[in-house]
Amino acid sequence: MSAFLNDVLTTGFIEKLDGDDGRVSKMEKASSAVAAELKADPPLLIGAVLAGMDPDVPPDDPAVVRAERALVAEWRSLSSVFPDKPVNWYRAILLDACASVGEERLSAVLWLAAADHLPQVRLGREEPAVRALVLRWAEACEGEAMKDGAAPTAKKPTPPKLTAAAPVPAVAARNVDRNTLIQRVGASAGPNYRNTAGPNPNPHWSNQAQSWSWEFTDRMAALLADELDAVGADVMKRLSDGFQHQATAQTAFVSEVQNAFETQRKWLESAHQSALAQREVASTQLEALWWAEALYSPVLRRSYREVSPVVAAFLMAKDLHELMPSPAPASVGYLLAEAVGRLPGAGHNHPVRFTQLLTELRAARTSLPPAYLLGGEGLRTVGRLGLRDLVLLAAGEREFLIGTELARSPLREDPELTLPQFAHAIFRQEQAVEIAGGRK
Repeated sequence: MSAFLNDVLTTGFIEKLDGDDGRVSKMEKASSAVAAELKADPPLLIGAVLAGMDPDVPPDDPAVVRAERALVAEWRSLSSVFPDKPVNWYRAILLDACASVGEERLSAVLWLAAADHLPQVRLGREEPAVRALVLRWAEACEGEAMKDGAAPTAKKPTPPKLTAAAPVPAVAARNVDRNTLIQRVGASAGPNYRNTAGPNPNPHWSNQAQSWSWEFTDRMAALLADELDAVGADVMKRLSDGFQHQATAQTAFVSEVQNAFETQRKWLESAHQSALAQREVASTQLEALWWAEALYSPVLRRSYREVSPVVAAFLMAKDLHELMPSPAPASVGYLLAEAVGRLPGAGHNHPVRFTQLLTELRAARTSLPPAYLLGGEGLRTVGRLGLRDLVLLAAGEREFLIGTELARSPLREDPELTLPQFAHAIFRQEQAVEIAGGRK
């Protein structure tokens, strides 16, 4: 059982478990099925986490329907136990599925989509478990944002201690068997040597000159040839053994050097990539600071001070998102909030009703770049609508009824937001959509 599902079940948030572990097992299997769907289609994560966090999500929400379908596949008699749809079961399944896929970049999608909605939802007994889960996503997201600028993790290699080749092992010189040699020389010289017949002796004595000399020559030539062959074979074997020993030692030495160079190369490559990434991070930070100081919109080609504060806050979030990598470090979002707070009438101590922000943005949409009138990439129009979706609908050309659309979001009725908070929320949710693949 996942940590999140265990935390939720211990709160009594899920009704009608009745101590039945089989029902818990069915929830786990349904969660795994939903997680597989979300991982295969990451843009679905945003709708899933918004629905999972929202106690007021309707049963016909697409994400809820997905969770219901997965649970029914494991529990055919579900409707007989729950005449009314157990929405809290489905919410738990959705959040548990999100927890299962919330690793690396997908954790960034979940955090950036959930961050600005979590303070607005009316959570009950499940609140501690949900907040702990969202906090884990936040930590993972920041780790993902900062990992490219981290120092190389590999320890710097120490110079290798190269070992000298071992000397050729000393071998005692070959000694001639003198006794055998004397016997063979004696046998070559005559029928016996000191009254002892040698092996296959020369049948002639030296006074039988012609016969003896012929016999002696043949026998001595064979004897000398055998001895010289033996000496030559011994010398060649020693040379061959020495060459083999040297070749083995040289191969080992070359391999040792190559391994040392390869280790050094990998570390240098890692350090080089890390240096490039750190330089990129520094460049990004400098670009963000320059943008915040200039308050210049590359889209409008003029200062943000020259448009209304609501429009400026919206455009600043969009523009900074285009300048920054996704996910950006959390500090970038707060830099945006501080930059918005410097605009006239957009301070941190001036909260405004969200419906008023939408109304003003709707009225001023003709001053927006033409591309924004189309509603924006990755705009959600079904299921639970996030803050970004509501803002894009208000800024676009589609028909927009504030009350109707707000009711489709997990936001509390008409929350108060400052313009810095408003811009920060749009910035984070733009990143969530991009990372999930909702923007092409």
